[in-house]
Amino acid sequence: MILGKFRKSLTWRMAVSFGVLVTAALFLSGAVNWIYAERDVREDAFRDLSVVSDFHADRLESYLMERLRAFRVLAESRDVYDILGWAARRAAIESAGGEEGTWSSYFLLANKAHERFVSKASNLDLADLLILAPDHPFPVYSIRSGVKSVPELNENTSKSVESLWADVLRERRAVWGKPAPRGSGGRPSLTVAFPVKAVTGEGLAGVLLAVLDPGALDDILKRDAHLGATVHAGLVDEKGRFTGIGDEGVSRALDPKLVAEVLGDGAQVRELAEAGGRSVFRMVTPLGLVKTFGAPFDWVLVAQMDKADAMAPMRALGIRFAGLGILLALGASVPGVFLSRSLVGPLRSLETAVREVGRGNLNISIEATDRQDEVGGLINSFQLMAQSLRDQTHEILDGVHTLAASMSEISATAAQLAASSTETATAVSQISATAEEMRVTAQVAQQKADDVSKDASRMTQTSEEGRYVTRETIQGLQRIRKEMDFVAENVMRLSEQSQNIGDIIETVRDLADQINLLSVNAAIEAAKAGEQGKGFAVVAHEMRSLADQSKEATEQVKQILSEVQKVTSGAVMAMERGAKAVTAGLELGEKAGDAVERLAATVEASADSALQIAASSHEQLVGVEQLAQAIQNIHEATGQNTEGARQLEMSVRDLERLSQSLRNAAARFRV
Repeated sequence: MILGKFRKSLTWRMAVSFGVLVTAALFLSGAVNWIYAERDVREDAFRDLSVVSDFHADRLESYLMERLRAFRVLAESRDVYDILGWAARRAAIESAGGEEGTWSSYFLLANKAHERFVSKASNLDLADLLILAPDHPFPVYSIRSGVKSVPELNENTSKSVESLWADVLRERRAVWGKPAPRGSGGRPSLTVAFPVKAVTGEGLAGVLLAVLDPGALDDILKRDAHLGATVHAGLVDEKGRFTGIGDEGVSRALDPKLVAEVLGDGAQVRELAEAGGRSVFRMVTPLGLVKTFGAPFDWVLVAQMDKADAMAPMRALGIRFAGLGILLALGASVPGVFLSRSLVGPLRSLETAVREVGRGNLNISIEATDRQDEVGGLINSFQLMAQSLRDQTHEILDGVHTLAASMSEISATAAQLAASSTETATAVSQISATAEEMRVTAQVAQQKADDVSKDASRMTQTSEEGRYVTRETIQGLQRIRKEMDFVAENVMRLSEQSQNIGDIIETVRDLADQINLLSVNAAIEAAKAGEQGKGFAVVAHEMRSLADQSKEATEQVKQILSEVQKVTSGAVMAMERGAKAVTAGLELGEKAGDAVERLAATVEASADSALQIAASSHEQLVGVEQLAQAIQNIHEATGQNTEGARQLEMSVRDLERLSQSLRNAAARFRV
């Protein structure tokens, strides 16, 4: 219902448009103000967090400084000396095996000192107070156990106390211990040790070790910061872990690298982070415990507040701003209603007149108006338009009749032109087909000529390679003949040397026979000599054996030499046959070279002829292609003329239909 009125009613559209424009202006202004206000609120939030962080940091530093001064005063008080005296007295009695009454003077002084320590512990937030003798790291007094018994420590605490005791004795100044969990709560206990100077001399009478209760530090961080319930603060160590002091939620999603950066630079860092599934403004401040107190550890103070809590005033302002925008939009719609009513009446009259003109009634007229605004100008312009349409319609009717007569004549002429163009296109198409066949034939001839030219080039190259190979073959045969002659000469020398070796073998054989005869004579002489000739008989026997072996070796060498001579003779004959074959091959190679030379000359002549044929074929192909291209151009032009004639004929027919339509349309107007 409302959407239908909006589409059909100018009054509704103008009212809604006024409201939308006002709302859009308010929204744009509100968005800009919201962006700047949000930035200012964020800066204010970080500024407030910086103030809270500085306040807490100063309070923590002042608290620790006050406790250091108080513990130093305790270390220099008479109470420490009274307890150390009582501890020394008790140790001496125990080593002697005796017992001392609890109301001795030493005990009374130590007990009064203990009572004063207990009284001061409530004001100094002491979790424990230990006193150590200078000669061993075991406590002689604890505020928890009193003076009646010696305190006992567990293993971890004992090691920590021993380390502090050694550091104090070595450095003779106040020394901080590293935080360590104490008790079931898991909070770190802060331990600081002070040297107790001797009454006389430069030595030490003992060590005072004070253990701070972290609850006081926790109270400092949880005091009301007057910034809302979502502002929290807590202490985090150098590794990004919660120390147990303050709010544990501040350590969630805290980057250890950020903590290391803050401790390294010594400057505050602020960030918008996610913690516990919500957005928070976070301020990270270094405490500087290493620089200020010489502690072996350092902490950072983390203060944060919920972004939603910081932005709560902005949300309330946004709600009020939205309500104000709705009221202003409704108020702006009222002038739109009154303005639209002053426009709707004349426009409805104009709408009726335009509807009649659309039906073809040009005799319509509306009442003139004396309005000077755009609506009055529109009504007067409509009156002029209606009169102009009546005049133009008369002129169009006259022109339509003339156009119809002319179009009949043009239509006949266009039909004749289209028929002539069709016949011309058919003839040109046949000529184009013939020219295409000639071009294809010329391309085939050109391809064949190119192939022949390429074959001739390859034959020329092959003949050149044959000429080169023939020359190389003849030169190789000549070198082979020289090598054969050299081998034959060496084989003849080998044959001569074999004959000399035969003579040497005969000489060795004769020498063996003589040695054999000499060994027989020696054996005879040895037999004549008896016992004195036994040794000579052995020598004669060895000489005979050597002679026999020489004969056998000589026979073997003779056989081998005989075979060598046979092989040498065969080699000589083979060399002679090879020399004759090489000579014959050399003669044939020279004849083949002459034939190849003649063939190369013939191939070169054929290649030149093939190149000339290819060039002529190429020129013929170029001419045929140019002819085919010209005929193709004529064919295309003829086709275009034919198409133009057809289009002209169609256009003339369209003009005939148009003239008829104009005649019918003009007949609908009443003028």
